[in-house]
Amino acid sequence: METLYRIVGIESQSQYDWLAHQIQDLNQDKGFAIELDKDIVRLHRQEELLYLRRFLAFEQFSLVALDPAELELDKAKQLRFKNTQETAKKMRIVLILNAFFTVFEAFFGWALNSAAILSDAVHDSGDVLAIAIAWFFEKISDREADNRYSYGYRRFSLLGGLITAVFLLFGSAFILITSIPKLFNPEPVHVTGMFWVAIFAVVVNGYCSWMMHKGQSANEQLLNLHLLEDVLGWVAILILSVVLRFTNWYFLDPLLSILTAVWIISQSFPRFLNISKIFLQAVPEGIDPQVIGQQILALDDDIDGLSHLHIWSTDGEQHMASVTVLTCRLTADEQEDLKQKIRSLVAKYNINHITIDTVYDPDHFIQRESSQHN
Repeated sequence: METLYRIVGIESQSQYDWLAHQIQDLNQDKGFAIELDKDIVRLHRQEELLYLRRFLAFEQFSLVALDPAELELDKAKQLRFKNTQETAKKMRIVLILNAFFTVFEAFFGWALNSAAILSDAVHDSGDVLAIAIAWFFEKISDREADNRYSYGYRRFSLLGGLITAVFLLFGSAFILITSIPKLFNPEPVHVTGMFWVAIFAVVVNGYCSWMMHKGQSANEQLLNLHLLEDVLGWVAILILSVVLRFTNWYFLDPLLSILTAVWIISQSFPRFLNISKIFLQAVPEGIDPQVIGQQILALDDDIDGLSHLHIWSTDGEQHMASVTVLTCRLTADEQEDLKQKIRSLVAKYNINHITIDTVYDPDHFIQRESSQHN
C-alpha cells in the first residue's frame, strides 16, 4: 500500500542531493521503490520506512504523514530553497539607484531650500550605507555550515537587518532634531523644483520597493520598510508641493519631516526588538514551550517525563529545539520510533531541527514531576 510523507528540515540543495543519493543507493541495494519528489516521499513497504528513518535521523529531518487527498492543497508548502543570490542581486541594484539618488537629492534639497528634501537626503545617505551592509551580509548568509559556523551563515542576513534597523532609528532621530526648530521658524521653499524632484523620487524609490516587496527574511523585510518609507515620504512631499503652490503654509515642510520620522520609528523599533530577541535566543513568537512539552508527554504512554526543552530560532525563519525525554523503552528501534513522533509533532511549529536525548528508566525510578523542568 502506497503511503505519502513530507520530509521537513531540508535547508539546502546539498542536503537534498545527499538524501536523493542515499535513497537511490537504498533502492538499488534493497530492491526498494522509494520515490522522492522534492520533499514528498512515496513508500510502498513498511521496511522502506524503517530504513528511510535512519537517513532522516542522521540529518535531523522529520517525517510527516500526508493524506493523498490533501496533496494538491498542500503544494504551497512544497520545498523551495531560498535564492539568496537573486536577493543579493536585487539589493545591489537598489544600492546603486539609492546612491545615485542621494547625491541628486542632496543637491536639489540645498538648491530649493527644502528641509524635507535635505533631511531625506541625510536619511538616504544612511540608507546607502545600510543597504550596502545588508547586501554584503545577504551574500555571506548563503554559505554552507563549516567548522567555524556549525549552524551555517543564515544569521548574517539577520545581522544585516539589525544594522538596517539601527540606521533607521538614528536617522529618524536626526530628522526630528533638525526639523523641530524649523517648525517654529519655517522658511520659503522652491515649490516647482520640489514638485519635479518628488516625481522623480517616487519613480526611483517605487521601483526599488517593488523589487524587494516579496522578501521573507528580516533583512529583506527591513530593507523593504526602508524603501516603502521613502516612497510614502516622497508621495507626501509631492502632495505638499501642490499645497504650497496655492498657500504659504511653509511650516508643513518640517512638519512632514517630523511625521515621517515618527512613522519610521513606530515601524522599525518593534522589528529591532524582534531581531534582538532572536540574537538573544528567545523562544520564537507564537510558540509556547509549555504547550509543546505537554503535547510531547501526551504522545505516548511510555514517555514518563521530559526536561531541558529549549526552543530558539537561527534567523526568524528556521527554528530549532532540544529536549531530554525520560522513557521506559529499551530497544533502539522503539526509541527511534518515539523520536520520530516528537519530530513530526514539532514540525507543525516550523521547528525543522530538534536534538532528542533519551534517558532509559525501566523501573520508573526518576519521578515524573521532577523531570518537567527546563
